[in-house]
Amino acid sequence: MVTPDPHSFRHRPTVVKPNKKFKSRHSTKGQLKAKTKGRAPHDHDHDHKSPHTPSTSSKADRRNTARMIQKKKRDDVVAAQRLYSGLNAVPKVVAVVPLCPDVGSKTVVDALYASMGQESPDCGCGVLTLERFKQRLHLMPVSRNLYAILDACLAADLILFVLSAEQEVDAFGNYTMSCIKTQGVPPTLACVQHLEALAPKQQTEARKSLATFMDHHFPNSEHKVCSIGNDTDTLNLARYLSDKSVKGVAWREKYSRVVAEAVDYDKSEQCLKVTGHVRGMALSASRLVYVPGSGPHQVRQITSSPISSRTMMNLDNVPVLDQPDPALQESLVAVNEPDPLAAEQTWPTDEEIQDAARRLARRSSISSVGGSDQLPASAFMTSSKRKVIRVPKGTSDYQAAWIIDTDEEESNLGTSKALTVVDDESLNDSNNDEEATIMMEEDYEEQVPGDDLKSQSHPLWMGKDTNSVVDDETDDNDDDYEDVDVTSESGSHFSSKMETDENQNPRAKAAQEDLEFPDEVDTPRNMDARVRFQKYRGLKSFRTSPWDPCESLPVDYERIFQFKDFKRTKFKSLKLSLNGTVAVGSRVTVWIDRVSKEVYDKLNPNALTVFALLRHEQKFSVIHFALARPSSSAEDKDDGYNSDVVVKSKDPMIVFSGFRRYVAQPIYSTDTRGGTNNVHKFERYLQPGRTSVASLYGPVTYGPGPVMMFKGDEEVRWTDDAPPSLVATGTLLDPDPTRIIAKRIILTGHPFKIHRRSAVIRFMFHNPSDIAWFRPIQLYTKFGRVGHIKESLGTKGHMKCIFDGVLTQQDTICMALYKRVFPRWELKMYSA
Repeated sequence: MVTPDPHSFRHRPTVVKPNKKFKSRHSTKGQLKAKTKGRAPHDHDHDHKSPHTPSTSSKADRRNTARMIQKKKRDDVVAAQRLYSGLNAVPKVVAVVPLCPDVGSKTVVDALYASMGQESPDCGCGVLTLERFKQRLHLMPVSRNLYAILDACLAADLILFVLSAEQEVDAFGNYTMSCIKTQGVPPTLACVQHLEALAPKQQTEARKSLATFMDHHFPNSEHKVCSIGNDTDTLNLARYLSDKSVKGVAWREKYSRVVAEAVDYDKSEQCLKVTGHVRGMALSASRLVYVPGSGPHQVRQITSSPISSRTMMNLDNVPVLDQPDPALQESLVAVNEPDPLAAEQTWPTDEEIQDAARRLARRSSISSVGGSDQLPASAFMTSSKRKVIRVPKGTSDYQAAWIIDTDEEESNLGTSKALTVVDDESLNDSNNDEEATIMMEEDYEEQVPGDDLKSQSHPLWMGKDTNSVVDDETDDNDDDYEDVDVTSESGSHFSSKMETDENQNPRAKAAQEDLEFPDEVDTPRNMDARVRFQKYRGLKSFRTSPWDPCESLPVDYERIFQFKDFKRTKFKSLKLSLNGTVAVGSRVTVWIDRVSKEVYDKLNPNALTVFALLRHEQKFSVIHFALARPSSSAEDKDDGYNSDVVVKSKDPMIVFSGFRRYVAQPIYSTDTRGGTNNVHKFERYLQPGRTSVASLYGPVTYGPGPVMMFKGDEEVRWTDDAPPSLVATGTLLDPDPTRIIAKRIILTGHPFKIHRRSAVIRFMFHNPSDIAWFRPIQLYTKFGRVGHIKESLGTKGHMKCIFDGVLTQQDTICMALYKRVFPRWELKMYSA
């Protein structure tokens, strides 16, 4: 082999311009490696990719993933059909809901029983066996009572709406549809009555119209409107019910529940026995169950209750399926017992004792001046005085009433005095910021001309009538003038709208004022502002300024529970609910302990559903709801929302939260994410057209779940066709005792003198000591300027302020103060 000579000639290429490389839209592997340059990859590069998200998996893997998801859905459908198939299977719960005033749900149930050749029960509620279709139906006919309808739909697997071919769905029907959609809708069906009264051509049009109505409310379902005019149509309705697949409501399926088919009560042992099939999740005797109108109860045992007559005959050997485990059984403890000695309580100081004595003395002096705490209505009414003035001819009464009398313009013949009545109890109320001050001006009687005013030297007398507004020049032309009576009663019709506004509901006026001027209050004149607003503080930033959530907590916070990590607790509780002993589909009898006779008498055995609570759901905490109140439009009123009702914080409301029913007094705050301090602004009223958060002390419930709020208290009863007003609807939020609800008040002032960026402000405070007290708090204007107080001027409350820009004379200077508020401990179980 010849060895090449290293010194031999070798061709070396010259500078050659390379071709333009392919401009790729994505980086190659080599480019990615070059970018990293040996650096460690980020943590998110190793995150587990979901099978539903696009990844670098192959096409075969993606097809396999889609195939497995499709197979799981089919298996779930087959399992559900198998659960409800068979003569001894779980019956489908069908709620029969009438929407028109001329239809009856009991008529539909009787027709279904007659089509199967069976006798209908007297109450109408019972289990119908469809031997021809090998299924069973648990029919629940209800009247036009919204409370009964919601209870039936809470337990229903299917909802059968009853419509009329002669009358349209009225306001109550639309109201019912709105509430059902808020609570959660299982699969729906529709049937029509009185269809045979129409002509054949009109029957087809009526069916199409009713199908359109159902598609409008439930667009995701296909509706075939069935009739019950004859046995053939009723048999088709029964086939339609048997073929309809069952799809559970999402929030309801995480609970184990038993729909009552039979109810028995042992008065001696106060034991309620509910017989039915287990639905949803597997049932365990160690968990608490919720009885409507009573609350959580412990389970004594769960026994088997098969349909077979042979087993039912031997009642002595009823097998016990499950008994509570003492180590795992949930406790009935819902609240903690507060320790009065645990708080840091000190003896009141000398200043506090002196302040209390001053308040007591002021209260006694006010009572002695007024005679009583209540002033008579006549004290606020001005007496009508007859007054005749001379005006040019053609002047109307309205124009004459605006003419200023010369006597009144130059001198005040009367004297006035002001009587101020202050409600000192409102000053001690931590949740009442508006001062209860009544200002009344009383004018003395006019002095009669001729006593001391008839002197020729008096400038207002001059030998003329004091009621005349004409001078010597007008006396020569009396024909051009006329006398007009301008008494206070004669001009009353000019201010009819003003009187109407004053006579309207004070709560509605206050709500409208809060909507137009939110949180604005007047600085009191009879006391120092630093004393009146001593519980308030200023915040430089509402979202980021620090605020300790454990500061100055009420005694009620010692009674509630707080979760360190609520999401983790919820995950563990849902995982623990899978370990039930009694399988889904078993027909059992649940023995519930300590149910009083009064509670049993209020129960409706035809629509009773017992829910098994998850872990910790019997405990109380500060719970929150996100509520939406629609605006006052005609469409919303047709759906049942009453936006004309004034809803104020701490008003008693009937709350429907999932399967719970209770009366509470929530407070409202803004629905914002909040900043780093978790502070949210308090809202005095639940205004229409916006979303708010309602907070109250209540039992913990794992979301998501529906919430409905009705106007009323525990004395309200739900009559047919006249339910309480639906105020707002929403959903559950996580319990959070650290959520700070800050009540805001805004003190306003007016620029008196302006010189570039500095201005003299008045009417915000009335003494220099208040100005010095609130000097560190930042000011802002409604036109976007920001400033601060520099110094006080004089003794009347004027102050010099510096701003970040030039003010305008029409601007308003504001100071925001905040105070944390808490809900009231008022919660009662509700049962209509």
